[in-house]
Amino acid sequence: MCSWLITGAGRSWTKALASTRPLFNPGSSVAAMRSEKIEANLDTIEEWLTHDRFQVTEVEDPQSHVTLEAERAEDFTYSIVHPDPDADHVFVGLALPGEAIDEALADATEEETEVFLADLRFGLLGMDVEFEGLEVGTPRVTLFIPAYFDGLSKDRFMEKLRKVKNAGLFLEWSLAPVEEELDRSPDPAAGGDRYIR
Repeated sequence: MCSWLITGAGRSWTKALASTRPLFNPGSSVAAMRSEKIEANLDTIEEWLTHDRFQVTEVEDPQSHVTLEAERAEDFTYSIVHPDPDADHVFVGLALPGEAIDEALADATEEETEVFLADLRFGLLGMDVEFEGLEVGTPRVTLFIPAYFDGLSKDRFMEKLRKVKNAGLFLEWSLAPVEEELDRSPDPAAGGDRYIR
């Protein structure tokens, strides 16, 4: 598919082309109706995100039908990816730089690295989030979850977005360097109730 077809103008052009197809061809008519329904679903998702103060832009991605980027202050940048024109779902996801894994495991042994990454993978699986690139030397880690159009409401969509956000925070916190160790001995000046830093 030509990459320009996934721009906003391309999407409108596809709609216009679908509406000019002859009605006597049942296959074409069904395909056109399906295409219009998918476009309406994508427009609705964009409206939901905009309503929640996200700035939404459509970006070119030759590997997908439509890719939207959603960002707002003090939050991740999310990607909403419709993989191909006939797909009945989108992927809600985000990407984090892979260097954090290398930095977190710079001094770890091979066994410690395997255990640490296994813990991260199990943690993400427990959050019902899929992932790619969770390994040493990866350029980026991608977290994503499918959102199917059938029965999709704003609440369900935003819940999937929250799951991806929580997974991103879990990964960031797990990979964050420990700045300073807490001394867990009681602080006598605080009546023994607080800990000395």
